[in-house]
Amino acid sequence: MKPLKKICRGFMWKAKANFLNLALRYRWVWLQRVDSTKAWAKFDLQIPLAQALFESSTVVVVGNGERALFRKYRWLQGARVVDHAPNLVAIVSTRNAKVCSVKDGLAGEWLCDCGPNLSPAAMAEFFHLWGILAGFMFVPEQEDSFVWCCSVVRKFSAESAYVAFFAGTTVAPVTSEIWRSRVLYICNFFA
Repeated sequence: MKPLKKICRGFMWKAKANFLNLALRYRWVWLQRVDSTKAWAKFDLQIPLAQALFESSTVVVVGNGERALFRKYRWLQGARVVDHAPNLVAIVSTRNAKVCSVKDGLAGEWLCDCGPNLSPAAMAEFFHLWGILAGFMFVPEQEDSFVWCCSVVRKFSAESAYVAFFAGTTVAPVTSEIWRSRVLYICNFFA
């Protein structure tokens, strides 16, 4: 029974250690976006799960619109542009999705990416997006800021990133009894 317990606990620890490792890697992605003056801000970090966590758990408060990316970040009413207009974004080219800032996008650069042959659904989304963007205002003297949604203080910590990996999980109320259960041996070997 003891070797089985060691295997189960080792598996559980390994899974938790992987999430802890990913939460610590996420810190680099967070620092890359938040502090652009540091040396690591210029590196192209390829950590897909950490990138996905960043995109799903941060909201950008747009100031001057220079650091927030138009299509990639959640800046438009707490959502990305693709959340408002999925059919339209599927049609347009992705060549400058990583370089088009909110400031450039609102200056009309996103209009250049839309082609003349739009489907009726994409056309409806185009006008819907146009209406949302028409009322958007910049704050020129303020920089864009990233808000971490997974903690109460709205600042990133590795602990809150680790907890975010387990958001939505449930714990069965009988888990402690299952792990502590003792089974009586029916057959006595070598008695």
